[in-house]
Amino acid sequence: MRRCYMKKSLLLCLFILFIISFSACSKTAEILHFESGNTKYKRGDYTSAIEDYNKAIELNPKLAEAYTNRGLAKDILGDYTGAIEDHNKTIELNPKLAAAYTNRGLAKYSLDNYTGAIKDYSKTIELNPKYAEAYSGRGGVKNLLGDNPGAIKDFSK
Repeated sequence: MRRCYMKKSLLLCLFILFIISFSACSKTAEILHFESGNTKYKRGDYTSAIEDYNKAIELNPKLAEAYTNRGLAKDILGDYTGAIEDHNKTIELNPKLAAAYTNRGLAKYSLDNYTGAIKDYSKTIELNPKYAEAYSGRGGVKNLLGDNPGAIKDFSK
C-alpha cells in the first residue's frame, strides 16, 4: 500500500514538472489536446487523458511531453509495457531529459525488472546528480534486492 502511494506521489510530482515546463508554448491544436489531457489527468480521468495525448501525438509526433504524460497515465492504469514504450519515445526525442529515465525506471520496477530500473535511475543521476527522486527510487530497489549499504548510500543523498 505504501509502495503504491509513494509511486503515485512521485508520478504526480513528475507530471506537474512537465506541465510547468510546457506552459509557455503557443496554443496550437496539438497543445490544446495536450492541455486537455493534462486537465483530465489532474482529475484522475487517465483513460480520457490518454485519448487527448494520442490526438496531440497524431498532430505532432515530436511532442515529447505528450509521450511523457501518456506514459505516466498508462503507468497509473497498470499498462507498464505501454508506459515504457512511451518513455522510450520521450528519450528518443529528448535523450537528455533526466525525468524520462526515472519515469521508465518506475515502469520497469512495476514489471519487476529491477536491473533495468536501477540502470534508468542511474542514468537520471548521471544527467542530473541533484535529482532526489532518482536516488530514492534506486535506493528502494537496492533495498528490495538486499543491497542495504547501497540503499543507505542512495537514501542519504
